[in-house]
Amino acid sequence: RARASARVHRDGRPRATLNPWKRLPHVRRASLPLPQRAMVRPAKDMHDKVALHDQFVESMRPMMEGRVTANEIEICLACGRSLANALEDDDPEKPPLLCQLANLLINRRKPGDCERAAGMIRTALANLPEKMKPHTQRLRYDLASALLGISEDCDSTADVEAALVKHAPEAIALAEAMDPTDVIANERIDARELKDACFNNLCIPLMKAHGRRHTPAIFELYETAVKAAIAFEPTAQHVSNYGAALCRAGKFEEGIAQYEKSLTMEFGPYVNLRANVERWLDGARRQLAGTAPKDGLTFVTEDGEEVHVSAGEGNELQVEYDEDTGVGVAVSVKKE
Repeated sequence: RARASARVHRDGRPRATLNPWKRLPHVRRASLPLPQRAMVRPAKDMHDKVALHDQFVESMRPMMEGRVTANEIEICLACGRSLANALEDDDPEKPPLLCQLANLLINRRKPGDCERAAGMIRTALANLPEKMKPHTQRLRYDLASALLGISEDCDSTADVEAALVKHAPEAIALAEAMDPTDVIANERIDARELKDACFNNLCIPLMKAHGRRHTPAIFELYETAVKAAIAFEPTAQHVSNYGAALCRAGKFEEGIAQYEKSLTMEFGPYVNLRANVERWLDGARRQLAGTAPKDGLTFVTEDGEEVHVSAGEGNELQVEYDEDTGVGVAVSVKKE
């Protein structure tokens, strides 16, 4: 069958095309039975690409109209997999389809979905047709997000750390490879903002993992990510968070230098952030002077109370993070 036939109906009428880059709103996680949908007609021939394409476009219509439910996603995934299996690997229609399926998986977010989504986006990037080149930066961003999502779906601290050690290096490489001067198609933000958002998405889970429990592997990954973020767009948030991570690792002089550097920078709309950094700095200076133990992290609360968390086995640093800045504002100890 000629490729051109995939764009028209059998009677010659133009076919409705699917925009694979329409961002879907987040769907609440739920496990619901799959209802029968008469409006999505199953293709009689599972090798008929035209019929399978029609079936997939039809299944996507409710979601394009904003009616995103767990059941709609299941139907779209089933139709999309059938179409993907019928397309050859070098078919230019396959990469955009894989990207749309990856977006569906990330919205569904069942165990293993982020890993499967990452695999689909990798395949799309490796076989990107010319018409999708303007979407390269978005694809890199989406792949990095899917890789980090794998760790977010883990339950235990050990599993989160293992997932980050496995997948964060690839996510960091993707963020560094993003071209801030590129022109992105159909996006409300430019490539520079997208790269900055990618670095933020990277640094926060690594920073939180290192805050909960200091391990050399996680600290090395966070240090790599935050240095790259600072080199790209130096902000008081990144610099102060880097200072906290250095102190948590026992590198007090370097951490204090980063704290002091951040206090010379603009904090933007985050009016409380400067006071938080000053309290972290006060605690770090006490540790460096020997008036507080050096084997962990010391934090001075708003009331002036000194809280210390040992870096010994079984201790976890529990930090409440500001939703906008990702900066820790309180700590407590949890014994595993």
